Amino acid sequence: MKLVKTDEARAGQKAARDVTDLRGNLLFKAGTELTAELLDTCKQRTISHLFIEDVGGDAPRSPVDLQAQKDSLLREIDRTFGGLDGNATMTALKEASKRYLTAKLNK
Repeated sequence: MKLVKTDEARAGQKAARDVTDLRGNLLFKAGTELTAELLDTCKQRTISHLFIEDVGGDAPRSPVDLQAQKDSLLREIDRTFGGLDGNATMTALKEASKRYLTAKLNK
């Protein structure tokens, strides 16, 4: 089981846990195969992350998928630390975060 952003989940993956909205309404149960419609519903209901089932452990990723994930990660880090470039401590933390997370992504 792994936690992924709803934007990064793909149709065909299976939910590892029941998914509920903010009011506690069940949207779909664990084991449900995700569809484009279910993913759209999650986005409309502001569900930012989903637990999905790992299929056969870590499958090899194509270089294109790996680069897209890396680009997304770097954009997210830049967004998180946006406006803090004048602060030396935060700039160092931003660069350390980039190094650590990209190294972890490449494993």
